[in-house]
Amino acid sequence: MASDINTTQLRRVVELNEAAKALFRQSFGINLRALDAIVQRKRGGGALRGLDEVSSQIRLWSRELHQKVECLWALGRSAVASASHLLQTRRVESFLERAVAGRGDTWASRSVEQSRAIVAGHLAELKTAWRRILDAIDDLNQLGLMACVLSRSALIEASTASDDEREKLVSVSRDFYKKSEEVVGIVQALAKSLGRAGA
Repeated sequence: MASDINTTQLRRVVELNEAAKALFRQSFGINLRALDAIVQRKRGGGALRGLDEVSSQIRLWSRELHQKVECLWALGRSAVASASHLLQTRRVESFLERAVAGRGDTWASRSVEQSRAIVAGHLAELKTAWRRILDAIDDLNQLGLMACVLSRSALIEASTASDDEREKLVSVSRDFYKKSEEVVGIVQALAKSLGRAGA
């Protein structure tokens, strides 16, 4: 049983870490694209204000993405700690159960019951940790969907811009939309995998 728990937790943490690394890369790439757009706006002077507005919103979004992924990573570390404590106390519980088997010793039986209570407490902590992780993943999913809406709004704004600005706005907006869809894909795949696995 302890081996099964260890394997499940290890797999889930590996999935979480890989997804977090992919999301950090997306955040970094999106931020660079927004900075490039800001540089283009400065080169274009006052004629590209729409591009400046869109790129600033994208930069704010990428920062929020980075912060939320950092939070997710911290929650993952908390889950690892809880899983480690659970496995340690289950080993102690198993040892005590074997030691008192058939003895009928009141003190030993009480020790086993105390160990079981500690195991139950660590199991509850672990379940809470994974619930928080799933909540954080939901927040990331909402953030990704918000980016899709933001990029579409930028495309609508581009339709009323000057020819020079329109081309740049469309390029930035389409790139952001593609990246935001990739973020949503990563987050939804992680949610599906971790949600199905249970705590």
